[in-house]
Amino acid sequence: MLAKRIIAVLTFDNGELTRTKNFIADYKYTNKFINNSLFDGIVLIDISKSHKKRHLFYKVVENFAKNCFVPICIGGKIKTINEVRKFQELGADKILINSLVVKDKQFVKKLIKIFGNQFIVIGLDLKLKKNIYKCYFNRGKSLINQTLDNYLKEINNLSPGEILVQSIDRDGTFKGFDLKILSKIKKKLSCPLIVCGGAGKWQDFVDAFNKSKVDAVCTNNIFHLTYQSILNAKEYCKNKSIEVRLEN
Repeated sequence: MLAKRIIAVLTFDNGELTRTKNFIADYKYTNKFINNSLFDGIVLIDISKSHKKRHLFYKVVENFAKNCFVPICIGGKIKTINEVRKFQELGADKILINSLVVKDKQFVKKLIKIFGNQFIVIGLDLKLKKNIYKCYFNRGKSLINQTLDNYLKEINNLSPGEILVQSIDRDGTFKGFDLKILSKIKKKLSCPLIVCGGAGKWQDFVDAFNKSKVDAVCTNNIFHLTYQSILNAKEYCKNKSIEVRLEN
């Protein structure tokens, strides 16, 4: 049985580490994040409004790549093959794309052909509207004019290495993952599912693994704001009979 993964996600605005709530930057909690090889991956996302200070994010990526010993995934405003190559040269193991998938699926196929399936993670942002789950891109600002089922089928058929589903409603709320919809999504995918948005306690990880059968949980604020360690998280999961990696 493959070990379940716990992944940290960090957001940067013009090179500055921040956190988000409902996808909106919140600067009250910014500065401390302990790099620990017990994480099973780190996702670095550029949420800057423009590319004018993109060089600052490149520095962030380069620094993490030199000092981290876990896979690094890069997301945010990736538009060209040259930029993907740039991140790869800086040390990225994967890229996370969302808006690009909506705008140009043929280009995504080209990326997969060049860099391989495992290098590509497709992001899916969800928001509940009148009891119906809607798909969004552009950091939750733009609605995808398709049903969730149809869009899931489309992105699954692209054969990415993984799909990362984020709940806009639960981002930064500590209310737990949206287990019901995640269970349905998992059944429709042929690739690993990563979930993000809502984790507030270690039991939320266990519930996502056991009840929704996800492959990995991805979280930001629980590590930033509660001074909890990845070791505590993994020991808790292990005690609940979840198979996780505990050795560095």
